[in-house]
Amino acid sequence: MRPAFRGWIARLFLFALVSCRPNADQEIIGVLDQELRSVVRGDAAGFLRAFNSSYRDELYPLAEVKDKITTRLSSPPLLSASALSRKIEREGDRAVVQQEFYLEGVLAGKARRYQEVEHLRLGKIGGQWRILGGSSLFQLLAGRVEEEDRIVRVLAERGNALESGDLERYMAVVSPDYSQQGQGPEAVRRKVAGIFESFQDVHYRVYDRKLRLNGKEAVVLQGFRLEAVPRSAERGSGQGGLLTFEDRERLELLREDGGWKIIRGL
Repeated sequence: MRPAFRGWIARLFLFALVSCRPNADQEIIGVLDQELRSVVRGDAAGFLRAFNSSYRDELYPLAEVKDKITTRLSSPPLLSASALSRKIEREGDRAVVQQEFYLEGVLAGKARRYQEVEHLRLGKIGGQWRILGGSSLFQLLAGRVEEEDRIVRVLAERGNALESGDLERYMAVVSPDYSQQGQGPEAVRRKVAGIFESFQDVHYRVYDRKLRLNGKEAVVLQGFRLEAVPRSAERGSGQGGLLTFEDRERLELLREDGGWKIIRGL
């Protein structure tokens, strides 16, 4: 074979390799666009087709939430969703996509807007690219919104217990397996009881809350402001006896049989 001909074959082979990747990437983008467009159109069947039948999620098995997703997407009002950025890493018939997206609309009875970064795992199975795992959009439609609302209610119950001075109500949201630096729930009970013995007229407010859900575990980062009057202060003395505490806290929660409980961070 002449050198010039061999060089031409080599260039043709290289071109085939290079041109192959954009085509595969476009197929992956097509699947992800299908997922998002189906949400906007209320097309539940199209949305579910973007996922492989073996799709795995730590919270919501695909087979168990198909009906819920179908009902939500096929019921008005329609949702708005779009990809903001994507980064594809592919090796053979497997790919990982870092995608930032937003989802906006009425979910679980409230108007909400989510903007998140997800790490999707995809595979080419039977000649078609499908999502295998990692979809935050799937979780939001499958029930994550309701789960987050349950966590928020637990946190609100803690705040109400602080303001009402109800120790048993406070301990009801603390896991029996609570552990912080070797201290268990009884240490929490003593600490909170000490607060109630020392202060009155407690007011507790939170702000800038960030909630991250991961399977049966959740992490909450939030700022708080606590105002209270020492019991040693005379009632009716105005603002002179008012003390203010302001800080940030990190709470960890665990989903147990009876619901979500705080397991670390108090």
